[in-house]
Formats: sequence, structure tokens, C-alpha cells
Amino acid sequence: MSRVALVKKKKFKKKVATSVMMVGLLVAPSALEAVSATLNVQAITAEAATATTVNASSEWNWNTDDGKYLGSGGAKKISLSNGDTLGFYQTSAGGDIKVHYYQTGVQDFTVGSISASATGTQTRTYDTSLFIENPVTIQLTLSITAKDVAPVETVQAPSNVGVNSAGNYISATVQAGTSTFAYDANGNMISEGGTWTDGTNAPIDLVRSLTPGEQFYVVSMNPETEVWSEKTWSTYKADPVSTSIDVIGQVVGTGEILWSDTKSGTVGSQITFSSQKVDGYTLASVLSQTITLAEDNPTVVFYYTKDAPAIKYGTLTTKHVDENGEEIADTATEQVEVGDTYTTTAPNIDGYKLLGDATKTGTMLSESGKIETFIYVKNQKEVKKGTIRMNYVDLKNNPIAEPTLHEATLGEEIAISAKDVAGYRFLGETVTWYITLDQEGITDYYFVYDKNEEASNKDVAPATNVQFVKDSNGTQISASVEQFLDFVVVQDGEILVKKQAVSIARAVIVDLTVELSRAILPGETVEYYTLDNDGNRSETGTLTLAQTEPGTDEGTDTGTEPGTNQGTESDTDSDTNTDGEEVEYANSGSQPNKDTNKTSTTTKESTKAKSNTQTSSKKLPKTGSETMSSALMTSGGLSLILAALIIFRKRFTTFDSRK
Repeated sequence: MSRVALVKKKKFKKKVATSVMMVGLLVAPSALEAVSATLNVQAITAEAATATTVNASSEWNWNTDDGKYLGSGGAKKISLSNGDTLGFYQTSAGGDIKVHYYQTGVQDFTVGSISASATGTQTRTYDTSLFIENPVTIQLTLSITAKDVAPVETVQAPSNVGVNSAGNYISATVQAGTSTFAYDANGNMISEGGTWTDGTNAPIDLVRSLTPGEQFYVVSMNPETEVWSEKTWSTYKADPVSTSIDVIGQVVGTGEILWSDTKSGTVGSQITFSSQKVDGYTLASVLSQTITLAEDNPTVVFYYTKDAPAIKYGTLTTKHVDENGEEIADTATEQVEVGDTYTTTAPNIDGYKLLGDATKTGTMLSESGKIETFIYVKNQKEVKKGTIRMNYVDLKNNPIAEPTLHEATLGEEIAISAKDVAGYRFLGETVTWYITLDQEGITDYYFVYDKNEEASNKDVAPATNVQFVKDSNGTQISASVEQFLDFVVVQDGEILVKKQAVSIARAVIVDLTVELSRAILPGETVEYYTLDNDGNRSETGTLTLAQTEPGTDEGTDTGTEPGTNQGTESDTDSDTNTDGEEVEYANSGSQPNKDTNKTSTTTKESTKAKSNTQTSSKKLPKTGSETMSSALMTSGGLSLILAALIIFRKRFTTFDSRK
């Protein structure tokens, strides 16, 4: 084909294409063939051209190019190696990127589109064979720069949020140049507006005080951009407030309280309560409850139902005892149903008197039973007493010492010992009387003394070997005493014993063992002396009872004393006192002569003072002693019995007659 023909063909083809495009504006593309037939357009057959590959590269920056290149006429263009042009445009800002081909001097057309969301390096291949006679294949590399995103402003959230103890002021660390607000949990502002600070410490005054345990949040805002920070939540915790809560176990229906307890804690803390097991009842509520404590707490209640009662019995034991706990009557027992009330009554017991109430009432609490005890005291016999007035008189019934009073129970024996009266000697050997009163009031008794003769030059031999008898517990004393002398033991002016040394043997010294009217305690001291018939005394000795007493020699030595002379004298006096009362006395005695050349016989006698029981008679009791002394004459077989009898008796009609 010649060049001219080719040019004509191109022109024809262009005209046909133009016609088609024009027709396309009026009719549907499906009618193109009919249009071609009508126009008698005859296609010119030519040899197919070989497609040429063209490489193209460009850039698209969404920050600078978006909305700048609108429409194909305003496209952003690049030149291709084949002399044609490739362009990029948008139909509107933010739209997809259109790829448009411009055939130099012939035509231009859009070959493709790249999405507006694409970024980075985009590679595309476009074929133009549908549009031009000599097509090209375009290998496009488009580097797309994403649109810069404006940075989002953030505001620092408040930190280190604190509340004063009163709960009306908040402090927080915030971003400088921001305003800070406080809100309650419901979003209500509780601060006095926003607190702006150019520093980092924001003091926030509140319009009201927070309550302990109340939640709130604090938030900051940039006043220029009105950008807000995140919320910072906090809880107002005031100083711990102590509180308490009661817990009970209660019976359903009756309201009976089976048990109770009280727990303490701080407001806001939690306490878990557990139920208790109660015999005879079943728990009707939960086993445990957890409570958050407040200032005022309701009582925690665990409910119970009463079990059907089982019949149980306990033994009621009734005892009857005296004050010493000794039983004085049979013990009584009976069965009482547990929970029932019982009453037991004390019986009358002969010889005893009940102390306290005669009945006892109680409740049987368990099967272990109960014991009730009645206490009795033994009936006391009526005690009657009298008074013994012991008088100390001489032979003429003249008082020589102050009387002594001795209270005594009627029918009971009382012992009274004679006094040791200076200048007088007690008549009789029984120095302790045992008296039993039989009447109330004052009853007089008399100890009778004889006045000592004027002092003579006669020496009286003292007792020797005086000691407490071993194992007698201070009740006996042994001594060696010259025959016919009285051995007298005194303590604190009281005559404990008076005993005459008499032996039927021809003894000069007699070993006596005397029984004291009362026991001497260890460490106590007594006085002793000897007394002749004229009232002359020996020197007074003392004897102290030690803790351990030595043994007593109970041996007997026998000797023979020759040449004993005996004399007898008898004297009888009769006097009448000034009160008109008759006094009779007889004195008979014997005194053996002593030979300085003699062999002594010492005989120890163990004697016990015999006491006479006297009644409250107005007559004087016997106060003398009867002694008998005998000596055996070996040379002539002569036995001589010496008897000394001192009898004194005084009668009174009434005590008042002496006054």
C-alpha cells in the first residue's frame, strides 16, 4: 500500500470513528452496525501492527496533588518514549486517579484508574489496542505518597489524686496549661468550675464534701483546643471510723434469742458471720453472711426452727445434812422431765431444826440431774449457868484476899485452885476443888487459911531433886522432901499442889511425886517451897519445863534408923467470931524426934491428888487432909501408928448472913 493510500485510510478511519462517536451520542452502541451500513462505511483491511511496550513512571502526592489536577484537560502529564503523553487526573478532590493516554496529533483516551486509597508504589499494565491502530502496551509505575494525617492532640490525665481529711478539697498532678475539673460518679460537677494552672499542681475546691467511700473522677482540658484528658477515678477514704454490729440466733415464730454476739470493725470493711449449732434447733437460714460495715448497721439474724422435743428425764436428788455435811436422813430421788419445774419439801427430823426455806423449787435442765440439799442444825439444850464466888478466909472467917468469881454451867464440873496468900498457910492438902453447880445465881465457897506463927529462927529444909516427871507432859513433879513437911508448888499466886511428906517407914527424906492441878507448858516456870506445921517456909525455888525432860529414877533405897523418940501433943481450941458463927477445929499430930546418927530410908511414892467434887451448898466443903504415918520398931516388935488429922468445918446459913 502506498503512503498516500495509507494516509487516506487513516483519515477515513478517523472519520468513521468520529461518526461512530457522534452516533453513539444519539443511539445505543448496539446500533453501530446499522449505522455503518447506512453510511456505507467500508472497512479497509490492513496488516496487523505489532504492539510496542512503553515504560512510564511518575509520582502522585496526596498532600499536594489531591484536587489539583481535575479533568483530562488539566491532568498531570509525563512524556512517553514513543512521543505520546500519559496523564493523571481526578474528576473531583479525593477521587480515584485516572490514567489518560494522549496520542500525539490524533486522539486521547482514558486507559485505567487507580483507587484513591492506594498508597506506595503501584504497578499497572495498560493495553491501547482497543483505541489506536498501532497500539502500545504501557508498563506504569506510580509512586503514591499517602496524605499526611494531622497529629491528634492528647491531654495528660491527672495523677496523684488526693483528698483532705475533711473531704472538701482535692489535689492532683496535671499537665501545665490545662484546666482541671472534679465530678461525682453520676457525672455531676462537684468542683467550683475548672482550676487552671501553668504548673503541675492543681488545687481543686469542691462545692460539697465527699462522703467516706464515695467515688469521683478528675479530668483535665486544654482550654484552647477543648481537648479533654482521660478520667482519673478515685475513692474518698476518710480516717477509719470504728463501728460495731450485732449478730443473733433467733427462733422463727417465737422470736426467742438463742445466742448473740457483737463484732467490731471499721466502716467500709467486711465481716463474715457464721451461724452456730444449737442443740434442739435446726438452722433455717444461710450458714454464713458477709456484711460491709457502715456507721449504723442492722442486726444480722440467723433463723432457727425448734426441733420436736424428745422426752428426757433427769434425776432430782434431795439430801438432808447437818452443818458438817453429814447426812442425817435418807436421800430421796425422783425422775423429773427435762424442762419441767419441780418442788421438793424438807421433812421434819427429830432432834434437828431446818435452816432456810422448807421448800426448794427449780427447773430440770438436763439429763445429768440436779441435787437439792436441806441443811439442819441439831437442837441445842437450854444452857443454864451460875457463878461460884470463891472466898479466901482465915479461921475466924475474916477475908484475907479478894474473892474470885468463876462462871460455870449447871451440871458441869469446874476446877478451882487455892491461892498462895502471903503470911498465911492453906489448911488442908487438897488445893484444887472440883465443884458442880446445881443452881443459878451466886454460890459461895471458901478456902480456909491459918495465919503463920511469928517467925522463928528455925530453918526449914528445902526440897531437893525437884524435877518434872518424864513423859508427864508437865502434869507431875518429883521431889525429895523432909518427912512431915508440906511440899507446895505455886504459879502466878495459884497453888497447884500441896502435899505432905509422910512415910510409914522410918525415913527422914521422902521421895514425893505430886500431880499438878493443871499442866505446865514447855518454857513455863513454877515456884516451890516446903512448909512446916508452924507455917515456917523454906527458901523458894523455881523450876522450868524444858522441851525434853530427863527420866525419873523410880528406884527405892531402904535403911534402918535407930533410936526414934516420938511425942504426941493435943490441943483443942474453941472460938466464936464476931458474926456469931461457931467455928470448930481440931488439931492432932505427931512429930518424931530426929537422931543425927541415923541411916536414912528414902521411899518414892507415886501419888495422885484426889479431888473432891463439891456442890453449891452453903456449908464449907472439906478442906483438910487425912494422913497416916506408921513406924515399925524392929527391936521390940512394936508398931506405932501415928495419925494426924486436921479437920475444919464451918457452917453458914446463907451467904448474905456474913454481911
